[in-house]
Amino acid sequence: MSVNIRDVLKESIEVSKNLKGDIALTIILFFVLSIFGYVQAMLMKNFIDSLVSLQEFSTILKIGLALLVLAFLSYIGSFYGEFMLQRLGIKVLKIFSQDLVFSIHRAKLGKISGGDVIARFVSDLPELSLGLAGLIPGLSVQLINIAVATFTLYSLSPTMLLVAILIIPVNYTIYKKASKKSVEYSKRERESLSKVVTVTKTSIDNLFFIKRLDKYEYFEERFSMSLSEWLKNMTRFLRVRIFFQKSYYYTSNIARLVMLLVGGWLATKGLISVGAIVAFTNYLPQFYEPLTNLANSFTYLNALIPYVERYKEIVNIEKEDLDKGHELKSIKSIECKNVSVGILSNVTLELKKNETIGIVGPIGSGKTTLALTLVRLYEPESGYILINGKDYRVYSLRSLRRRIYYLPSKDLIFDGTLKENLILGEEYQEDEVIHVLKIVGIDFAELDDYINSKALSEGQRQKIALARALLRKPDILILDEATNSLDVQNEAQVLKKIREFLKDSTLIIISHRLTALKNADKIFVLDRGKIIDSGKHDELYERCSLYRGLVEKSRVS
Repeated sequence: MSVNIRDVLKESIEVSKNLKGDIALTIILFFVLSIFGYVQAMLMKNFIDSLVSLQEFSTILKIGLALLVLAFLSYIGSFYGEFMLQRLGIKVLKIFSQDLVFSIHRAKLGKISGGDVIARFVSDLPELSLGLAGLIPGLSVQLINIAVATFTLYSLSPTMLLVAILIIPVNYTIYKKASKKSVEYSKRERESLSKVVTVTKTSIDNLFFIKRLDKYEYFEERFSMSLSEWLKNMTRFLRVRIFFQKSYYYTSNIARLVMLLVGGWLATKGLISVGAIVAFTNYLPQFYEPLTNLANSFTYLNALIPYVERYKEIVNIEKEDLDKGHELKSIKSIECKNVSVGILSNVTLELKKNETIGIVGPIGSGKTTLALTLVRLYEPESGYILINGKDYRVYSLRSLRRRIYYLPSKDLIFDGTLKENLILGEEYQEDEVIHVLKIVGIDFAELDDYINSKALSEGQRQKIALARALLRKPDILILDEATNSLDVQNEAQVLKKIREFLKDSTLIIISHRLTALKNADKIFVLDRGKIIDSGKHDELYERCSLYRGLVEKSRVS
């Protein structure tokens, strides 16, 4: 999506609405510091003039002590002011992180790249949060500082102030020319970093594949290429940024030298005191600095564009509305009418309550696609799915997925207690939980035992996932190879107990072990996205050559 400076400002204003009190305190503190700066400049003038005119030491000492006290108070105030500005960024980071996770969880499948999201979390969010949080208060503080500094310098010497103002266009020209390059290289650097993270994540996630095929050099070359591109873009961005910093340093020194020359000329004419010249040149950075910071803010606005753009890409991504629609309280029937999605083409079938349904077919025939479409992780491109005679899109996703539970062969098991893995923050009676453990045969851990997910066998992981599914007592339970890591005898026992436990539910089994489907009420045979036959095991074995071949293959395996 396209983002401009106006969008960045708008986002910063929205962020500021959540931090009104903190921002107000920060601005007040910096205003007080500006007043301290004015008083220090006036005291410095009097201090130098007192020295030049050889006044009594007691007078000089009083002014000197006042300057020391003000310097100390300014130090303390600037510390807390900077801390308060940085703390705003931390608060915004929390808000943005929550928004990003919320959007990721609710994004439609296939819309987000894992490595890209990690890059945005690790690298983009802290920078974006600090930038947007400090933008509005920063601009306000700089404007206050400019106003107070202008008044202070005018009080010391209107003529020298005029000369100082004439130098401003030099700084402006330098920053304007570098601004465009800054935006360009910042965007390139962010994009190339995402590629590095994605390539790295791909290698880590597929380490077994790399070792098995001995493709170390190939993946290392891919990483090196993406890393080189990132470093090249980072170097270019650093060059522009350093140019900014050095230009500011040298133009500031030149400006002070010019002011001393102008002040010296005015002093020879008797138009200014030595104290005013010293105070003016010492205070001059407090005039140029907020001007430079203001120019930097607008340059930084441009630099923030790619960050905001990448953040908006996720938070504005097409999301699932979990609560839109009617609540689905129970499922009596489910029917697919000419459903096409992905590989599936004009699939028509009917699932009745209390039935055990089998879905079989070669790899890539559309079995999982059909299952995911039933739970609306995919949606029909054409055709309809009816639940209780109504289009299933009229029901809320939250209630539909509560009533239809899809369980793949590999489900999430995380490090934590067995109970935490089962209830996932929901409330269940302990006897309910213990009962489902017995059904699936979990005897390797107690409820409060800590589970190391990496130490579990695939069979143990599948049993935990099955127990989690049974605990929710869905109207339709879809087992997509969800028992393929159990031995044949154990699988048969578990499926029998599941069928007894969910006696009022529909059980859909997708399995390459067709022995698990011998007692199914109905089996649908899929091939290349189409249902080519349906019936009971014996019927299909007699008349469907594809099914018969799958059975024979299953026996051999």
